[in-house]
This record gives sequence, C-alpha cells and structure tokens, in this order.
Amino acid sequence: KIHHDGAILTCKRAILYKKRNFVLAFGDVLIKQGDTITQTSDYVNYNGNTKIALSRGNVVLKDPKMTMRTDTLNFDRQNQRLFYKHYATIKDATNTLKSKVGTYFLENKKFTATTKVTVTNPDHLLESNHLDYYTDTSHAYLYGASTIKGKDNTVYTERGFYDTKAEISHFVKNSKIFF
Repeated sequence: KIHHDGAILTCKRAILYKKRNFVLAFGDVLIKQGDTITQTSDYVNYNGNTKIALSRGNVVLKDPKMTMRTDTLNFDRQNQRLFYKHYATIKDATNTLKSKVGTYFLENKKFTATTKVTVTNPDHLLESNHLDYYTDTSHAYLYGASTIKGKDNTVYTERGFYDTKAEISHFVKNSKIFF
C-alpha cells in the first residue's frame, strides 16, 4: 500500500525505486484518488515526480457517473486528465461511447474522443471521428463529418451539438436530414 499526494495505490507486489520516486506495481492494482475515482488494472508504473501512472491490462476507471474500460491508460494526476491510444469504452447512464483515441478531463467530466468514435443508446447511433462528450450532461459536440442514425431518419453534419438525453440538436455546417 502506497500513499502519494491524495492517492492510494494497493497491489499484490510492488518494486519501489525510492531515489527515483518511482513504483512498479503488479497484480490487482487499485488506485484510489479522493472518494470518487477508482482505477483497477493488472500493472502500473507510477512516477511520483511527474504524478503520471501508466496502467496496462484490464484497466477499469470509475467515477460516480461513468465507467471506462481499456487495455492501456495514462493518468496524469498533476493535470487531472487521462488518455488512451488503443481503444476504450465509456459507459454512463445514457450512452456507450467507444473510440480509438481519447482524453478524459476529470474536472469538467469531458471526453475528447477521436478516431472511430461511436456513441450508442437504445434510440440512436452517433458516428464521428472527433467529438467532445460530457458524461454529467450527456451532451456531444461534433467536429467534422458525423452521422446520427435513428429509427426513422439519419442526420449528417460536419459541426454541431447533440443532447443525447433530451434528443435536442443544433447543427451548423453542411447538415442534412434523410427520412
């Protein structure tokens, strides 16, 4: 068990490099930050100087409103952001977001997802290569070619806003609706 600047890391085995302020953690690794963020994985290397944790293998990050799953995750505790480059799935009460590359900003609960992004719920499928998604409001801001497919129609836009809960949208660039 290791305590560092408001975070607690527990694991089955650890190697501490005290002079370098660096830890290698193996087996059932758990990082708890405050009372809201928990992250589990198979392996973590943590640099106490930069406050960056690199987690690998079955990574699951949870806060009260969402769960993220990926294989590799960088957690920059200094700047309160997480980023992945090898696909992740984010699930909240309304939607499931999948993307190849993304960054999660903890302070404003915003995902910036790029490359092969999908947001699904029982009523719609949103496909894009760049969007911002807020887990506390379920709002998506679309940048670049995007489609939203519903039961009765498909919307194409290159820039816009979509409230996935209230199903309210505002599209501003090259937008078309197909019935």
